[in-house]
Amino acid sequence: MLDPCRSLMLWVSRYRSRLLATSIVAMLVFAAFGLRTAPPLRATAEASVCTLADCSTSVQFHIVHLPSEARKAKVCAQKRCKIRRVRPAFGSRVISFSCSSNTPRRIKVSAALRDADGERLVRDARWVRLRHPVHPNGPHCPPTCYSADLQFDGQSGELTLKS
Repeated sequence: MLDPCRSLMLWVSRYRSRLLATSIVAMLVFAAFGLRTAPPLRATAEASVCTLADCSTSVQFHIVHLPSEARKAKVCAQKRCKIRRVRPAFGSRVISFSCSSNTPRRIKVSAALRDADGERLVRDARWVRLRHPVHPNGPHCPPTCYSADLQFDGQSGELTLKS
């Protein structure tokens, strides 16, 4: 039994003259009737093929300069909050949020630190604009999600948007 590659090579060598003649006839017919082959495809926004990957908007809080008496951090984004233990000996803590892909670009965020008794040490809140776009399916395909990195200083209580 012949392997498939060898069979194909034998077939092509046997019918080469017919294949060549058929191609020449086809090109003459196209030329006679003014028909052209299809133009090459161009990558445009309208013709792009999109995958269906989803994404979520994310907000990261980098809590730095933790006071020695700090024990818990509460961070909120878009009316959702997380409370996490902090250890001042580690120096910093990162707390991340994932929101839905249809989260508005401008959201309300807040951060606070509390001591072991639950007393608030520092707190700040502000509106921030989500800056960094994420396109999981390419720049011309939906969805577009955004992310923001925030820094909360445990000493001054200031919440700022990192660049």
